[in-house]
Amino acid sequence: FISFRREVFLKVGGFWDFPPYGADDLDFSYRASKLGYKVRRVNVEKSLMLPRVALRDLLKQQKGWGSGYAYFIGKYRGDACVWRCYNYSKIIYKIFGKYTWFYIILRLISAPIGALNLTFKLREIEAFPYWIVRRYAFIHGLLKNLKHAFSYFSIK
Repeated sequence: FISFRREVFLKVGGFWDFPPYGADDLDFSYRASKLGYKVRRVNVEKSLMLPRVALRDLLKQQKGWGSGYAYFIGKYRGDACVWRCYNYSKIIYKIFGKYTWFYIILRLISAPIGALNLTFKLREIEAFPYWIVRRYAFIHGLLKNLKHAFSYFSIK
């Protein structure tokens, strides 16, 4: 969920109109933070999240989010500040520099490692295939749209 005051929405310039899927919340939050607004994560105890019941719906959702994230990467690939928001180890930023977005893609490709970690943490074997399918659907959408996203947000 994302919430903000109307004045913030107007000053930030609203959400992006293109692409019509995913990552508009990331883009909005980053632009708000650049204007000096504090962006925080708030846990809402009584919020309701309805997971996708059908596999096809989950795949469609994740591919859409991955597609949107491709455009987020395309838009901010030259902005080292946006990638520092991920709070990775300092060595990651030293190694990858302004190409930290590439490290994020490598992490997505290594979804089975994250799935194993999550499986042991939750002590639920069902998490393993779910996490892999979910992450690879996301990265499919990302990789499929990355070239177009880079040309759409060409660096001048």
